This record gives sequence, structure tokens and C-alpha cells, in this order.
Amino acid sequence: MTSPLTALPLPLPLPPQVTPPPVSVAAEKHEASRFDGVLADKANAPSSPSAPREVAPSSAVSPVASTERTVLHGISRFVQELEQGQRVLDDIIQSASSGAHYSNAELLALQASMYRYTQSLDLVSRVVEKGTSGLKDVLKTQV
Repeated sequence: MTSPLTALPLPLPLPPQVTPPPVSVAAEKHEASRFDGVLADKANAPSSPSAPREVAPSSAVSPVASTERTVLHGISRFVQELEQGQRVLDDIIQSASSGAHYSNAELLALQASMYRYTQSLDLVSRVVEKGTSGLKDVLKTQV
């Protein structure tokens, strides 16, 4: 390659000589790690595979609680919240149609609650739609 200013060939730079610093493993470790202990145990272990090993006693596993009740409880609570939201919105619509006046903050809160209610209702309708289409696919019936 040539220099753009002098048109003379550029000397190629020599790669830098990298010398790694001396590593002292023993100086860096201040205490034995758990890994070192495991390695020492493996090195001192008997080489015979037929040698008996000590086995730690196992503790009894507690039974797993049934999730059916919690799932059904969650679904029924969600449906109850939807019904309660419907009643609240019906009451607000009834009071607004009878002449009640609302402030801007109350109208904004009404809009936010209405949005949340419609999102929940949309979620329920999608779940029911997916459930019925899945059931229809499983049963292979024409409805």
C-alpha cells in the first residue's frame, strides 16, 4: 500500500509482541472453594465400583394440592367481577339518563372502567370461541 501524500510504499507495521503476565493460581486463591472440595473427594474416592456408598435418607414428599378448585375459583371470581362491572355500568347509565351531572374526572374514570370492562369481555369471548372451536375439532362434528 502506498502513502496518499508521498506515493511511497508504507512500511508494514509489525504485530505487537504480547507477553501474558505471569499467573500465580495459588496466590490468587485465598480459601478453598466448594469445587475444590468436590474434586478432592473424587480424587480420594475408592476406585472400585462395587464399593458401598453412603446414601442420604430421603424425606417424604408432601402431596401436591389439587389445582382444580383454584382454577374454578379463579374463573368464577372473574365471571362475578364481569357481572359486577355490568351492574355498575348499568347504574351509571341509568343515573346519567335521569339527569345526573358528572365532572371531567368522573367521566374520565368512567371511560377507563368502561375500557377495562370491554377488554375483559373481549377476553372472555375469545376464550369461549377458542374453547368451542377446539371442542368442535376434537369431536369432529359439524355444527
